Amino acid sequence: MPRKRAPRRSWTPAEDEKLLALRKEGLPLKEIGQRLGRHPEAVRSRLRRLGFPPSKTRRAWTPDEDARLRQLRVEGWELAELAAILRRTPASVKSRLSYLGLQQPGPKTRKPCPKTARFRRELAELYRQGLPLAEIARRLDVGPGCLKRTLAALHREGLPERPRTKPWTRQEVRAILRGHFIDGVPVVDLAMRLDRPVSSVRDLLRRYRSQEPWVRYGRRRKPVDPPPKELLEAIEAIAQRYEERA
Repeated sequence: MPRKRAPRRSWTPAEDEKLLALRKEGLPLKEIGQRLGRHPEAVRSRLRRLGFPPSKTRRAWTPDEDARLRQLRVEGWELAELAAILRRTPASVKSRLSYLGLQQPGPKTRKPCPKTARFRRELAELYRQGLPLAEIARRLDVGPGCLKRTLAALHREGLPERPRTKPWTRQEVRAILRGHFIDGVPVVDLAMRLDRPVSSVRDLLRRYRSQEPWVRYGRRRKPVDPPPKELLEAIEAIAQRYEERA
């Protein structure tokens, strides 16, 4: 049986007056609708009928708002709190803070990659010694991207690459499958931990990614706690096919 549609509630003159007053205050349609008990689309339609279509232009900042924003910022109020107090969006408050010179620059999350000849010599020496890439990155205090780019440049200049024919071991396969499907470790980090090429790790994962039970879980972006029992059993079954490290 089809559902009966609720009858539309007519707008009263008192509601129209309150609607226009709230709109002149600069409140968004959603908040106006909540105060009047109306849907935002009903508010939009009524404003259009009254000859006041909702403006899409930005509401200009007044000198009083700027003064209050400065005072609240000095007092230590956060961005979301400032937006709620001033009835502005967080993006608008952030932009105004930057315009007034009150927005503090955020901390740098990425360390610059060294370009010096000394760094390149140290990297090449550690690479020739056979150290894992993760250990080299730790000693030189650089990220995996910086290490990869610099090594690629050194290889083009004549630094010989390490042999890539080393067979997979049981411990490596177990670490890769668990790290990718359970612990959420990126492929690049897995390759660095095991001192393997990224392409080799991806090829190994590609063998099992489309099979059960992997296809139902996929690559994890966050650790799974507790790990699914069927994944642990599948990882152990695959790892048993490979030789134990001597």
